[in-house]
Amino acid sequence: MREHFEAVNHKSAIDYIESIVKEKREITKEILCKINDLILTNIEKEEKGVYRLRRVYAAGASFVPPKPDLIQQLMEKYIIWLNKNKKRNIVDYAALAHEKFTFIHPFIDGNGRCARLLVNLLLMWQGFPPIIFLKTDRKKYIRTLEQAHNENYAPFVNFTARNIERSLSLWANALKIPDKKGTDEYISLAEASKISPYSQEYLSLLARKGKLESIKLKRNWVTTQKAIEEYKNKNK
Repeated sequence: MREHFEAVNHKSAIDYIESIVKEKREITKEILCKINDLILTNIEKEEKGVYRLRRVYAAGASFVPPKPDLIQQLMEKYIIWLNKNKKRNIVDYAALAHEKFTFIHPFIDGNGRCARLLVNLLLMWQGFPPIIFLKTDRKKYIRTLEQAHNENYAPFVNFTARNIERSLSLWANALKIPDKKGTDEYISLAEASKISPYSQEYLSLLARKGKLESIKLKRNWVTTQKAIEEYKNKNK
């Protein structure tokens, strides 16, 4: 049931951030708390939509988030930073906004989901399409984010840039704008099977299990030559 509510709640939260973009509203504490409230509906009853009052530990990370008595002050400074830096380079802005938010870890639960929704809000503010952090990139996502928490920002900024680039490629494809041909161009699994040692059925299985970087366009999985090569190198 939790997974069901997470999916349903995510849709509600996306609708909400789209309304914020449409109304051109600046980020406030109320907006951030509302996002958290939406994604934790029917999951967390007592502490959803409010800054945490307890210590928490980030799953899969070695850093320890700030004590709860510091959250209010840290978030006030963070919100000021968000609204003052809207005109900076979008990649740096999105990546740093994500890192700062997750480091503070202001809520009892759902901080990662809130951060990713916030990044999409910031991107859409500036006319960019939303991005998706792929399941296949989860280890890299956690590793580079933790590096950023230790003031090594470049890996996470580059990781964010790659996701923005992928999203833009998808939109370009949807709009049928000619794209440069290369290893990053999306191809069908049938095409991929012809340039790799794997069958279409096996590639489909890898895609469904999240072991091969791929996305679904309409009802069909697509991948890239680069993703095939990376999978081959990891599984030699």
